[in-house]
Amino acid sequence: TTFNSKLAIEGVVAVSSDVTLTNRRVHFVDTSAARSLTLPAPSASLYIVIKDSIGSCQTNNITLVRPGSEKIETVAASFTLNENLASWTIVSDGVDFFLI
Repeated sequence: TTFNSKLAIEGVVAVSSDVTLTNRRVHFVDTSAARSLTLPAPSASLYIVIKDSIGSCQTNNITLVRPGSEKIETVAASFTLNENLASWTIVSDGVDFFLI
């Protein structure tokens, strides 16, 4: 799906371990165990989708890890996703990260 020339999904990634997320990808996360997902460096064209594909995120949380001192949702710390079967879209303003 293309929202504009900067925000186009370029593929799907199956995630079954702790990884660094890839820009412009949908990440289907296997939550049969807790996962730590590191965000890439912020950029104005960053657009990442994360989906709990197993439905166990409430028990086995997904932790978003900052690549440096950036903020996630105005907080300078890792961010926990814990809603079964939910999906999250992450964007950046080139400095920090936001969930929409």
